[in-house]
Order: sequence, then structure tokens, then C-alpha cells
Amino acid sequence: MPVTEEQKLVGGVLGERAARELLGVGYRPALPVTPQDFSLGGVLPAVLYMMRWGHRRGAGRFDDVFGEDGAATIASVAATLARDEKHFVGFTGEGEGLEAILGDLLLAFCLENRRHRPGREEPVQRALPTHYFASWVDLPKNVSDLRFVPELIVALLARQDSGDIVTMGGKGRFPLGPNFRANLLLKLLGPGTEVVGQQHKLEADRFCEDAEDARIGLDQLLTVRLAQHLMKAPMKRKGQGISGAGSIANQCPLAQRAADDLYEDVNVFLRFYGPFVPRQSLLPMLEVSLSLGLTGILLSALRILQHWGHTGEVLPRDEQRPWALFVDGSNSTDPRLRECSEERVDGLLLALDAFPAHMMCLRVLRRYADAKGLSVPPPAPDPRAHVEFLGDLLFERAAGSDKLEERIEDDCRDLAHAIAGQDGGVENGVEGGADVLAVLSDGTRHPAWRMADSLVALMGRDKQTAQYRKHAYGCTMADEPNGMVHTRMTATRGDRRERWSVVLGDVALDFLVHRHLRGANRGTRPKPLPMGKFIRIIRDRYGLYIEEAPPGMAISRELLQKNRALLERRLRDLGLFRGVSDAESMKRLQERYEGGRDDAD
Repeated sequence: MPVTEEQKLVGGVLGERAARELLGVGYRPALPVTPQDFSLGGVLPAVLYMMRWGHRRGAGRFDDVFGEDGAATIASVAATLARDEKHFVGFTGEGEGLEAILGDLLLAFCLENRRHRPGREEPVQRALPTHYFASWVDLPKNVSDLRFVPELIVALLARQDSGDIVTMGGKGRFPLGPNFRANLLLKLLGPGTEVVGQQHKLEADRFCEDAEDARIGLDQLLTVRLAQHLMKAPMKRKGQGISGAGSIANQCPLAQRAADDLYEDVNVFLRFYGPFVPRQSLLPMLEVSLSLGLTGILLSALRILQHWGHTGEVLPRDEQRPWALFVDGSNSTDPRLRECSEERVDGLLLALDAFPAHMMCLRVLRRYADAKGLSVPPPAPDPRAHVEFLGDLLFERAAGSDKLEERIEDDCRDLAHAIAGQDGGVENGVEGGADVLAVLSDGTRHPAWRMADSLVALMGRDKQTAQYRKHAYGCTMADEPNGMVHTRMTATRGDRRERWSVVLGDVALDFLVHRHLRGANRGTRPKPLPMGKFIRIIRDRYGLYIEEAPPGMAISRELLQKNRALLERRLRDLGLFRGVSDAESMKRLQERYEGGRDDAD
């Protein structure tokens, strides 16, 4: 039901159902996530749960078991575990100081406090993906807080080419279900796990102490002990609607090429290096692969919808590229390089400000097409035909376009009258009412664009654009140790603003080099990777520019050469770069972790 005055206004003109359908953020067939803030670090446990059970996570027992009159804290979790005399001998009684040490171990390896705060008395907010059994910990409490990012990752890795929802089983390396040996991710992150008895029972997964692969680290063992106290996995999510249903939508994004790149990156990296890279290094590198993929999907969708807004067509897969960014190869130590990167991101953030109107225009066209009974292609799993049909309506290439335009035009007129008729007039009625009226009255634009812009304005244009910026912040893991964006506050003539620069940290470089030393084909061994080819790969695949300026940007040749030299130095320090001379052909990248040979189909 509409709540705000603006929602009541729209509901009064278009109907409450239309208001509920239109007044939202994003459009899932174009970008299958909710564009809001989220923490990528909390995504993997939810992904593991969905891959094992084939549905979204609901209520679990974490607070019931470990909480003391409220939300669980590190102290309450440690106290509960310390009373387990079978597995934690000597942590109580005279050794009370050891209970604090146990809490510190949990905070360091297994659990994280709200807002990353230190201490043992803060509410615990998320579980770290040290082991598959982290998926038994129902944190965050509401899986929708992760903004449908885990669902998107599961759908992309499962690669089921038909159906509206992701189902159990499937082909490939990431099938959903209880077979821990068939799913590459479950196999790597669930050592020692066996399914005992009926596979659909929530308590069926057990840690087998005597299994061949049960020799695990202390951090993994602590996660296993947590799960053993919980006794069973969380239940399936209940409810109706997108945010409440337990099914995983089989919705691929419009940015098909970036989605395929995410799958291939995760697949190849885990196949060849998953069993060989130390787990403490593997998990951050896996997070980087997801960050690069999700950022690529977001920035590719931005360019695709810009093109759609001008032509009504979706860019072909081979022409899809993410928004070009300039990487500060100095990792924010060189002010000039940082400034160049910030300047480029400033343009990106301005472009993101137009994203809500494009998404709203898709919502408007879909709503009116459904109301007119037009045959709209299904949006899932591949949304291309769906979005192109809406583009044909917008550019009057589809049957029924003229009648749909007339209907939207009438509603624009009615909405304008309702705004102008607010008590006290335009100036004292709807906030920004005069600007909304100007948009609705602009006869030079298609009424779908006018309706979209006015709805975004009524919801709060700044609030809408802020949500997309927060989503970009989460995708890039900004200001996190392994993130690809650094932010800082600047002040110019008293005007304070946040600026973003793109960087590639040590973990990101580790991942990118190892990933692209291997091909996607079965049985390949690492091939020589010249430095120049590596730079071209990350430019063409991820839109990250190193030794040349992004389109439309001027950077001196001297500064570009310095950027590459700094990157080469960092790669050499990491043991990834081998250059026996200054000749370009002799500058090559090499493995730091020796991977394996994959002979599986």
C-alpha cells in the first residue's frame, strides 16, 4: 500500500496496484538485483546454502542457540562453545581467560560484528565463509539484505537455460543439490562434509571427523563446531513476492557478456587453482573474482541502457563493454594518477545518475503493455527479447505502440492535474512539484520518458541515484582491503564531496594474473602471458585502462608510461612478473601458486 504523500498521489491517479508496480528501484530483467547497499563479504555463505538446498534461506537457530536475551555477541557465542566439554576442554573454570581468547579467534576467523566493530559485546552481523557450514549460520537475519546478489551468482553459475526458477540438479560444474563432489564450490569449501540419511532433511549434512579430507584448519573447525551446536541448516524462506519467496529466480542480466565472464572467471580459477592455493588466499581471490564480475555487469548494463534509450535496441553481445575506467597503478600513492582515476569515476557517477530514469521507463512500458494486453516476451531467463520489445514500443515499431502512447499521455495529463491541484498550489504542495509539472508538460519527449522522469522525481531523484551509488560501492568492495575502489573526502571552496579512484590491490593482481595464465579449455597448462597482452585483456574484458587513456579522456604519455612502470614494479614485488630485459617481448607474467591440470569434462 502507498505510504508517502507522493505514493498516495500516484495511487489516486493510476491506481494503487500501478503505484506498487511502478514506485520501486531498478528493473530486475535488466539488472537482477536490488540497487542498494550490500556487503559482498556476506554473500558466499548464502551462495553455499542455495547451492546445497536449491532455495533461499529462511529462519535459523543462531540467536536462539547463542543469544543471551537478544542478539548473539562474540562473548555469548564463546561462552556457549566453552561449555561444550567434548570439544572445548579447559575453556571454563580457572581458565576463564581462555574464553576471551576463544572469542578473539571467532572474531578473527568466523564471525563479524555489526559495522565491522571490534569487541566481544557488539551484535554479530555475518558469518565468514571459512567452511560450507558457515551457511548454517542465519546471518544476516534477512537474506534480502544481500539485495539478491547471492541469487544472481547462483543463477549465473548454475547456467540453466530454461525455466523461471533455478531447480535442483543441472549440468556443468555447479549443479544444485547435496552432491558435494559434483559442485566445485561445495567441494572446495566443504571438506569433510557428508550427507547422512534423507538428503532433504535439514540435519542431513554432517562433518565426518574420520574422512580423508577432514584435516582442516582451526578457523574451519571453529565454524564446524558452531554449526554442530545449531544442529541443522536454516529453513526455506517463506512468503510471497520477490522479496519473500523461497525460489531462486533464473534471471540472467541484460549484460550477457559480463555475466559469461563472471562464470568463466570463477570456473577456470577454481578448477585450476582451487585445490592448490592456500585457503586464506583463495577466499579473498574468489571475492575479487565476484567483485570484478558484478562490477562488470553493473557498468555494462549502464552502457547497454544508454544505447537502448537512443535506439530501443540492446547492444549485441560482442559489442557489450563495461564503462571504461582508468586504474591508478600506484595504488593511490601517486597524486597525479589518483586524480586521473578520480576524474574518470566522476563521469561514471554522473552517468549513474541517469540510471533510475532508464529503469523506470522500462517499468512504465511493461506496466502499460500488460494493461493493454500486449504479448510481451518473457523476461527470464534471457531478457534480451523482452527489453527489445519494450524498446520497439518506445520507438513505435511494435503493434499497439500508438494506443499505448495515447494511454500514457492521458495519465501524464491526469498526474499533472493532480499535482497542480494540491492544497496550497504547486509551490506548497508536492515537493519539487513545479519541476515535475515541467517534465510532464514537455511535449517534445515520449510520454513514457515523461512519466518515468516524473515518478523518479516524486520518489526523490537524489535518493534514487544514491541507491545506485551504494550498489556500485558494494560491487567494488570500496575501501575494503581487497576492494578495487579507494574513496577520500575533498574540499574545494568549502564544497566537500567524496571522490573515488580505481585501484588493483595485491589480491586483485594475484587473481587476474593466475586467472589469465589459464585458458577456459579442458586440460590446459599455464601459457606464457606477455605483459602487453595482460594489459589488453583487463582493458577489453573489464574496462580497466592502464597504459592508455579511456575514450574521451586526455592523459599525458609520460604519466601513462609511469602508470605501467609502477604496475610492473608491484607485479615484480609479488613474484608475478619476469622481465630479463627491457624488451617488451621478454616481459612476461608467471604463476606464484602452482596450479593443477584439469582433465575433467
